[in-house]
Amino acid sequence: MEQITEAQQTAIKKASSDRLCLLLLKAGFDDDEELIPGLNRDELMAKYVEFLSSGDSDHEGAARVDPNHGQARYEHEQMMKRMELESYEHRERKIGVRT
Repeated sequence: MEQITEAQQTAIKKASSDRLCLLLLKAGFDDDEELIPGLNRDELMAKYVEFLSSGDSDHEGAARVDPNHGQARYEHEQMMKRMELESYEHRERKIGVRT
């Protein structure tokens, strides 16, 4: 795993085995030829690291694990909660109801 960035390593370790299998299949590995669905988790991770470090991952449609996806989702959820709270507080002030 030393061939890839630390962020990629973390993202790959967090990805489920099913997701790694799907990413490899989307990247062009034929499930009959490579037997991707039959690989164990360590083999899936090694195969995906090999794919990312080979340089083939730069072609169009290459599957990648986005290490920032979780952070972006968290930030979006926080923003939505703040907006919901502000809306609730606005309604409360408008009608003068205290709970």
